[in-house]
Amino acid sequence: MRQGVELLKTLTEEVRSTEKWLHQATRSDRRVEILRTIPGLGELLATVVALEMDRVERFENPAKLAAYAGLVPTSYSSGGHTFHGKRMPQSNKWLRWALVEAAWIAIRLDPYFRSHFAKHVLKENRPYQSQPPTSSNGSLQASWAAFATA
Repeated sequence: MRQGVELLKTLTEEVRSTEKWLHQATRSDRRVEILRTIPGLGELLATVVALEMDRVERFENPAKLAAYAGLVPTSYSSGGHTFHGKRMPQSNKWLRWALVEAAWIAIRLDPYFRSHFAKHVLKENRPYQSQPPTSSNGSLQASWAAFATA
């Protein structure tokens, strides 16, 4: 038991040391600063998202980023029928992990996300259906461009 406690202390010190290093390495990263304003994305998850996503300009639109993160199932259409399968195996598992964790935290802590989740998923007894964000002129592409240049 003593060895277990010592191992736990050592691992805790290593985690703290790594978190301190990450903070110092990303303290001037504007992406992390912006991501931390989103409910659910604290310092660690915002850092993971920023580093795993790299430059948002790499992605033509939000759907491409969602696919890269493995948040959408594969689709196959044939003969007028569309079939949805498993997540893409070549997706970025760390980005997906960080975004899923952040979503659960946001649902728990932010009234907007909690009410949106409860309204669309639990109360209506149906799966969640995403509504794409729009800018003031109603264009998803304009919203994405604004985010990409931030």
